[in-house]
Amino acid sequence: MPSTEPGSPGTLHEPARELPVSHQTDVVVCGAGPAGTAAAICASRLGLKTVLVEYSSIPGGMLTHQNCWLNDFDNKGGFPGEFYDYITDSKIREGHYYTPFLVLPWLDEQI
Repeated sequence: MPSTEPGSPGTLHEPARELPVSHQTDVVVCGAGPAGTAAAICASRLGLKTVLVEYSSIPGGMLTHQNCWLNDFDNKGGFPGEFYDYITDSKIREGHYYTPFLVLPWLDEQI
């Protein structure tokens, strides 16, 4: 039962039960938007068993769901810099814009 003390977040008591385990993992990333996708890719590259949970069938969020405008990417390092280099080197980028669905094959290779 929840605590009745004022200001207390309370405690719920649940009887013991057995739950099936579907995955053994080191990291669970919830949401495959730009930050979640980058976090999952980088964790996996570090050798961590990583599960990326996303409700849609396409990772990347704003990276892959709209015609994007790039601002201040050319001076970034890490994963953002790698992403910028990919869209530049593969000729997906024109000026400040790139076609997001052309990024999906690269993201699939990274995950």
